[in-house]
Amino acid sequence: MHHTRLPKWEPIAIATIAVARLWLTAVRTLRAIGWASIDDYWFLQRARSIMAGQWMGPYNHLTLIKGPGYPLWIAAISSLHIPLLFAQQLLYTLACLAVWRAVAPSVRSAPARAALFVVLVFNPVSYSNDIADHVSREGVYPALSLLVCAGVAGILLRLAARRRDVLPWVILAGVAFAVLWHTREESVWIAPLPMFGAAGVLAWAFGDRQARWKRAVLVLVPPALFLAAVHAAIVITNGMRYGVWSDVEFKWRPFVLAYSSLSAVRPHPPVPHTPAPKEVRERVYAVSPAFAELRPLLEGKLGMDWRQGSADLENGMFMWAFREAVENAGYYARGSAAVANYYNRVSREIDAARLSGRLDAREAHASLLPPLLPGQRGDILRRWFFGAMRLPRFADSHIAPTYSEGSDRELQEFAQTTRTPLTPRARSVGRVHLIAWIIHAEGSLDVTVEHSDGTPVPDARVTRFPTPDLYDHLKISWKDFPPARNAGFEIHAQEPDAQLVLSLRGRRIDRIALSTDLPKPHDPLVRIGVYQYEKTVGEPDLSSIDTLRLAVLNAIGRFYQVTFPLVLVVALLLFVVTRRWNAGHRGDWMIAILLGGIFASIAARLMILSIIDVTSFGVFAVGYESPAYPLLLTGTFLAAHQGVAALRRRREGAAPAST
Repeated sequence: MHHTRLPKWEPIAIATIAVARLWLTAVRTLRAIGWASIDDYWFLQRARSIMAGQWMGPYNHLTLIKGPGYPLWIAAISSLHIPLLFAQQLLYTLACLAVWRAVAPSVRSAPARAALFVVLVFNPVSYSNDIADHVSREGVYPALSLLVCAGVAGILLRLAARRRDVLPWVILAGVAFAVLWHTREESVWIAPLPMFGAAGVLAWAFGDRQARWKRAVLVLVPPALFLAAVHAAIVITNGMRYGVWSDVEFKWRPFVLAYSSLSAVRPHPPVPHTPAPKEVRERVYAVSPAFAELRPLLEGKLGMDWRQGSADLENGMFMWAFREAVENAGYYARGSAAVANYYNRVSREIDAARLSGRLDAREAHASLLPPLLPGQRGDILRRWFFGAMRLPRFADSHIAPTYSEGSDRELQEFAQTTRTPLTPRARSVGRVHLIAWIIHAEGSLDVTVEHSDGTPVPDARVTRFPTPDLYDHLKISWKDFPPARNAGFEIHAQEPDAQLVLSLRGRRIDRIALSTDLPKPHDPLVRIGVYQYEKTVGEPDLSSIDTLRLAVLNAIGRFYQVTFPLVLVVALLLFVVTRRWNAGHRGDWMIAILLGGIFASIAARLMILSIIDVTSFGVFAVGYESPAYPLLLTGTFLAAHQGVAALRRRREGAAPAST
């Protein structure tokens, strides 16, 4: 394939569109979330540690919970004094540019290439809330998936080109794949795309092995070596610094075996979304002295805090509670050797009880995936189809003002590290609906609602309700505490500046502001568990320019949501119907291989989400789906373009010819 020359107007148009896109998305300011200790604030702290030369920071149960890819990105961007949100929007725009150039040998029409760029660059998910408004690896993950796609496409469509034309795409594929792999822990979903690409290269090479084997080695080996080198560097760094020879601790064999041993115990009865229900934990306490050390923590305040008002440690909370309990038991303070020894003791003791018949359990495997319960295989398939129907509709993608949450110190750390203007804290909370339970160590509490000046909130309603589950839990984990029988309350308040007023035997002991954060008591003897908290907040003041930008971006998003499902169906039908007319064109076969990899990766992403959704916690949300959207847009466009090109050739009577 020869080098594709661009008409003079095309780069100018592309640059103009890119600048317009960056101007529109500059409306975003950063939503700082100081309480997100395993998400936003975790990434921020790891980045600050890297910038201080301390790698991922002091060793504890949170240090290695996620890959270093995104913290390294934050540290690099901050060191360059570039605002984080702008850098992430720029990265996505550059990824769109990479795809635009990558497909040029196949998409010869300049207007068609420009259309592809427009479709990709205005992908509404790329600037949606929960993606582009806070410190989250989803801010770069869609761009990374698109860069992998660009690298694979650039290689496949330039196999016969000059070495200097193909080598940049080899480098891009290796770097993008290595960074993506170490940004999220479940990045195996992207593997079908490079695997299809490798299959296409090998099929091409076998057509003339003597002449093509060197080119096949050139394009296949360097990306694999780069991925292996990056992975080895991270593992060695973690091993030398912490004694954990893994890129993340959720892949570290001692922890994975301990966790999988607990989830392998058969529950009686099965409990969905709960890998180790309370009755399982009680049976394991009885046979595992190591795990029994955590009983006062998991069944006490730590466990109650992680339950967040739920009946048990469900929806992924057990994993975090388990790790924090090990931390509080003192093992992480002694170093990774003590931690590994503890986790190994748990798995050995559970396995010994299983083999002796003292514990009804399956054999544990080194996987965080819990054993499937009866009927869950069918549920996974149904959720996969649910996700496949959600994706083309760009469900839940939107852009709206958000608010920062956290202490002054935390917000200052966000501003300093990200070098990005922060969204303000919410100025006021209007309507509030709160359902929770609350107790005091010395007895039951009365709950009223007042303004901060002590005047009653008109029309505020407080309704009490019984909480037998809380009573039963405390009876087992703490003591027989009768006030826990009726500790529930529900509040409806319609005015801002509302506060919970807590009274013990007629004496006021605490006031809790009903703000954007979950209610938290100040009195150390008060415990609260929130079932549901809904509130409305006052909208921030926006300039006329920002209001316009928000309106334009939301209009673009609605356009995608309305039109894309039909476009996808038409594109796929057109590609399938015209496939045999493209059979003689080698470049078209390479596009077909590329499309196979794109849609296989999308299917794999949906399958991983379906498994997590059924077995652990709900994940069908725009954040988790985000890396699939740019691939879906690229695949849809290429399928439509191939179909239209085949129709044009057939109409013009052009005979297929090998190129």
